[in-house]
Amino acid sequence: MLKATATVVPVPTAGPFDSDRVSCTPEVVADRLRHNEVLKEVQHRYSDRLFEVPGVFGFGISSIRDEVNGHTLAIRVSFDVELHDKDPESVLLVPTTIEGCKIRFWVSARGVDW
Repeated sequence: MLKATATVVPVPTAGPFDSDRVSCTPEVVADRLRHNEVLKEVQHRYSDRLFEVPGVFGFGISSIRDEVNGHTLAIRVSFDVELHDKDPESVLLVPTTIEGCKIRFWVSARGVDW
């Protein structure tokens, strides 16, 4: 069975993900239910653009470890391990935040059960 691994890549938000909008404010992040709803809204707004990135095959909401808050929520973007192995810099097309919401990047084989 293949195991998924997480890779956090610090890249600027640029290109098709640029936005002056900040949806994940400190007040939103403090309310876990509201934070989850906002992440779903942001994920929906950017779904077409995320799927345009070569290698991206899925995304969802995930709990992550955070240095400040202990655990928080983020949008998890799943990236094909085969493409990543051929072109590791392709992950630079996915930003670490969208509208102030954290993005976590998962390199995984397609069809791996989370």
